[in-house]
Amino acid sequence: MLTPQNNDWWYGAYDKTGTTVWFEGKIKSCIKCHQIAKKTDYLFTESVMEEIDFQE
Repeated sequence: MLTPQNNDWWYGAYDKTGTTVWFEGKIKSCIKCHQIAKKTDYLFTESVMEEIDFQE
C-alpha cells in the first residue's frame, strides 16, 4: 500500500486573529520543519516537543 508523502498534510499560516490566511497548501518550509515530528504525525504540542529526539 502506498502512503502519501508527509501523510498528505495541508498547511496554512494565518494572522494572529486566525481569520486571514497568509499561506496555504503544500508549503515546502512547513514540510521541512515538521519532518522532525514525523513520529507524532507531524504535529507539535508541548508534550510532543519533549519527546522528539532532535538528534535523529
